[in-house]
Amino acid sequence: MKMRKVFLLILICFLMTSLIAEAQIITVGVTADIFSFLELHFNDASVYDWFFIRDEAATTISWDGTAQTPAESEGDSDAYLESSIYMLRVWSTAPWDLTITMPDYLETAAGDAVPLTWQFGENSALIGTDYSSGSISIKNIYSSFSSDDYIRYLRFRIPYYWKMAPGEYQGTGTIKAFTI
Repeated sequence: MKMRKVFLLILICFLMTSLIAEAQIITVGVTADIFSFLELHFNDASVYDWFFIRDEAATTISWDGTAQTPAESEGDSDAYLESSIYMLRVWSTAPWDLTITMPDYLETAAGDAVPLTWQFGENSALIGTDYSSGSISIKNIYSSFSSDDYIRYLRFRIPYYWKMAPGEYQGTGTIKAFTI
C-alpha cells in the first residue's frame, strides 16, 4: 500500500513535470496609440496638427481711418484707431499651450513707426479688457471638440491723430498653439 502511494505520488509528479515542461507561453504586449489632434482658427486662416501632419497658414488684419476723424493730439482719449474684433478658436484632444506674439510697433516703408497695442479676452465685445503689447503665453490649456472649445477674442489699435506720418503701417505677429 505504501508502495502504491509512493508510486502514485511519483507518477503524479512526473505527469505534472511533463505537462509543465511541455507548456508553451506566449507573452503579448498590447499598445494603443492615441494621437493628438489640434485645430487653430483665426480670421480666415485655419491650421491643423493631426497625426504628425502639421500645417501653417497666414492671414492679414487691416483697417483704416476712413470712417474716423483723427484726434487733435496724441494725448486725446479718442486718439486711437481700432480694428474689428477677431475670434480665435482652438480645438484639441490633448492639453496644449498658446503663445501670441505681436510686434511692439507697426512701421511704414519709410521707417515711420507707431506703437501697436491689442486686447485679448473671453467676452466677444472685449468690455473691461485692457490693452497690452508684446506677447502672452498660456500653459496647459485643455479643451475638447464639444461645446467647450477654447474661444478668445482679439482687437488691435494704433494711435490716430493729426501730424502722424501718412503711410501703410505694417508688422508681423504669430499665434502658436501646440500640444504638450
